[in-house]
Amino acid sequence: MGYFFVQNYWLSRKTRFGVIAGSRVSNTLTTKVLQIGLAKSSVTPFGLIGGYIAGFAFADLFMLKGVKKDIQVFKKSINKKNERIGYSIQRFSFIQLLVVDREHYFPTGPCFFLLAYFYSTSVVGHFSLANQVVNLPMGIVGSAIGQVFFQKVSEVKNGNGEGNMKTIVSEVYNKLISIGLFPMILLMLLGEQIFTFAFGEEWGISGIYVRILVPWIFLVFLSSPITTLYNVFEKQKVWLIFSIALLASRIIALIIGGSHGTPEFALALYSFTGIAFWLWNNAYLLGLAGISKKEV
Repeated sequence: MGYFFVQNYWLSRKTRFGVIAGSRVSNTLTTKVLQIGLAKSSVTPFGLIGGYIAGFAFADLFMLKGVKKDIQVFKKSINKKNERIGYSIQRFSFIQLLVVDREHYFPTGPCFFLLAYFYSTSVVGHFSLANQVVNLPMGIVGSAIGQVFFQKVSEVKNGNGEGNMKTIVSEVYNKLISIGLFPMILLMLLGEQIFTFAFGEEWGISGIYVRILVPWIFLVFLSSPITTLYNVFEKQKVWLIFSIALLASRIIALIIGGSHGTPEFALALYSFTGIAFWLWNNAYLLGLAGISKKEV
């Protein structure tokens, strides 16, 4: 999985967005087909995990087509004179493997298990629907912008591109605010009604969960493209520490909420920790680009 992100960032630098798009489609189709297929034969966590790993494996193979022409470049770059570069690539891959893909994969995993433990699988189902319905379109938009954003800021950072880092980051961040603000407000006000209309009355509870989670999801959406600044400025260690602290806070929040309240209370604590951490994350990343809180 770490190599998926290494190849992804390299292809972004080379503006080979067609290969990246194909790998994303391959990843999604393989993951969903295997997860659904294995779930029909046997309902176990191994189907989810197996489909997830297979999706990244197929995506890696797909991206190799776009990377193979650069293999000689890698071999020439990573030699005894450039051991530091080789170490940096290994470290980058390892850290990306640990944190996987920000908030969209790893931090939600323990949430499913803890919700099932303290409440029921129906609560997990409602949470899963709420999470996927909102995160999927936001993730697609954020990922699409992020690919171009990473390529531009990398060139500017290395002195090979036009424009100003501060201006580019500020424009992208403000654009994301304008894109996401209205749908997020709509979901906060009418989440239950929207889910009831779209999926049926029994899924209205998912809309209630969405109303609780929307502030956190909105902040994750804003950070989606600019999180690549951790790689541009070689701050992967900060990203790793942040991800570990975030995961720990999620687990603690759900244990406290699950022990003392309703699912809504547990998810409110879950969302609150997300808001706190992602506010810090976004402020830190904007600071790397030289943008103060007053300028946002």
